[in-house]
Amino acid sequence: MSIVKVTPISNVDRLFNRLINSTCFLKFNGSNIETNYIGELDAKYLTFQYQIMREYAKNSKKKVQAHHLIFSFSQGEFDIKQGNQDKQAMQALNLVDTFLKSYLPNKAQYLELVREEARTRLYVSVIINSVQINGKVIDTNLYKVYDLRKSFDNYMTENFEKITGKKFVPVVPNKDNLVNSKTVQIDKRGGYAWKEDLKSRILKTVNLIDNFADFEKILSKDFGVEIKRRLTTVDGNIDSLRCAFTYTFVDKQGNKHTVRDYIVSKNGTPRGLGRKFTPIELERIYSEGKRN
Repeated sequence: MSIVKVTPISNVDRLFNRLINSTCFLKFNGSNIETNYIGELDAKYLTFQYQIMREYAKNSKKKVQAHHLIFSFSQGEFDIKQGNQDKQAMQALNLVDTFLKSYLPNKAQYLELVREEARTRLYVSVIINSVQINGKVIDTNLYKVYDLRKSFDNYMTENFEKITGKKFVPVVPNKDNLVNSKTVQIDKRGGYAWKEDLKSRILKTVNLIDNFADFEKILSKDFGVEIKRRLTTVDGNIDSLRCAFTYTFVDKQGNKHTVRDYIVSKNGTPRGLGRKFTPIELERIYSEGKRN
């Protein structure tokens, strides 16, 4: 499953300089941009092109000059260790380029760069000017991460095999136990992930107690985790409320953290620890354990 990230950029000159002059890229493409007179990318020239377009906007001094999108592919999708790096880079670029042509306005101005990560897999950086070549500002709703990821996953489902010859296997997120990509990388390096530590303390408490009414007391006394109760919506549905936990604890490194059990943000992205750590699910785990 590819991962899509979005970052607003206030200094496009610095970004172009870093991506083009300071590091290597494998392939490039774009829309409504020009190379220099010998067909190469020039960071200063690209900055000038983006600046000229922003001068046409009603507010030419907008703080956000561009948006940086990163389409990061899994090793299963593109494994450059297997060889054919040039072919795979072209396929990755083709996927992102054709998707963006269907997703963005045709007057959008953007650069696409294929890059490699740790010499194993590929990702595509896309720098999109905040202003189109007709002077209109791009609708920032297009950069809502949840919607963008969903649209790209749908596109990959329909087109990945056509372009690469390989089956696309989408990954269904585990909403019961939320684990982000940063936590996965920390775990691979054998590092400390405070959210996983907290989850472990919560589940150990559930396994220890004889009565779920003692859950909060034991979690605080034996594991140093405090709980605050509150009412919240069920998956963003304002017509349905549930009891929710907010957990607070000091991790092994001395840092204090406060995190909700599970919540769905306005753009539909799940946050917190996961549904498994809500009061109703913890009590269910306790009850099933006692029956067994």
